[in-house]
Amino acid sequence: MKRILWSVLSVALLGAMGYSIVGLVTRGSPTVPRPLDRTLAERVLVLPAPESDLRDPLADLGATNASTLSERVGGNGVIEPHAEEVLVAGEVAGRIATVHVKEGDRVAAGQVLLSLEHTTEEAAVRVAQAEIEAARARLDKVKSGSRNEEVSEAVAQAREATSRAALAQGVFERTDKLYRTAAATEDELDRAKKEAEAARFAAKAAESRRAAIVKGSRAEDVVIAEADVTVAEARLVEAQARLAVREIKAPTAGEVLQVKVRAGEYLQPGGVAVTLGDTSQLMVRVDVDERDYARVELGSPVEIRAKAFGDKVFAGKVVSLGRRMGRKNVRTDDPTERNDTKILEVLVALEPLDSAGSATGLIVGQRVTAVLKVRPQATTAQRP
Repeated sequence: MKRILWSVLSVALLGAMGYSIVGLVTRGSPTVPRPLDRTLAERVLVLPAPESDLRDPLADLGATNASTLSERVGGNGVIEPHAEEVLVAGEVAGRIATVHVKEGDRVAAGQVLLSLEHTTEEAAVRVAQAEIEAARARLDKVKSGSRNEEVSEAVAQAREATSRAALAQGVFERTDKLYRTAAATEDELDRAKKEAEAARFAAKAAESRRAAIVKGSRAEDVVIAEADVTVAEARLVEAQARLAVREIKAPTAGEVLQVKVRAGEYLQPGGVAVTLGDTSQLMVRVDVDERDYARVELGSPVEIRAKAFGDKVFAGKVVSLGRRMGRKNVRTDDPTERNDTKILEVLVALEPLDSAGSATGLIVGQRVTAVLKVRPQATTAQRP
């Protein structure tokens, strides 16, 4: 009996000890952090949240009064050239031999931007030019007719042939008389007859050549020679056209915004090589919230700010209003920005700041903020 009681007490004591140990492990020990742990924790660098490239346009004004804010509408925008950018591409494939421009250059319409290798095409042009010269020489010869020396030679040959024919005919007649008196054989008569006929035909041929040379070229010969010249000229035009497409030219005047190729690279047909834009007048395409677009009017003054220029203000005015609502074109880096907001595109013309007619410093594709001045109680303006 005592042994049984002692066993029960032992089991209870061991159970209580195990529960205490498990609780200590699961609840953790309320110990104070060591000084070393505190030092390591203080060395951890906490990076600030990235600042957005674009801020609230109205926040740049520093305006606190509601009446001032009611006269202004803000929006984010992007710098554009006066006309749409032109993506210049090649018509044919080839290895680039020379790039004639660099970014920032101003070019005229038709100016060569880059050249493809064109050795074969140049040789084809030279061959076509030689063919034209030969065809024109043949035409001149046909039109001018034979020279005096050629005419004299033809006349002499015709007379000679006529004399030979008369001589052969005389021999035949004498042989025929001899044959009748049995002084000549039948073979001799037959041979004399055939020689007379051959001489007569040769005389006719020589007379025909003389008449043709004296009369000159026929109209048909002239037509054929002129057609040969036309064909040769067409081949030259074709060869020159194939050579011309080996040079990629500017379709319009403007500034070289981007050069996407280098000498030695292989350009595929349709591959964009150079981007052009008319930067003589910079524009800003501004996204105006659908809640504010009705207050914007043509000619409204606009203040443009770019983060790269701090508080510097670029002046402009509204020159065009969009015709349909759409999604935002310019996105900020703010993670809380609403991207589902509908906007109206407003085109703003920047006022020139230098003699060249451009807004100094601003470049195509740069993001900016715009503040448009409007009347406090503006109503929906009639759109032109």
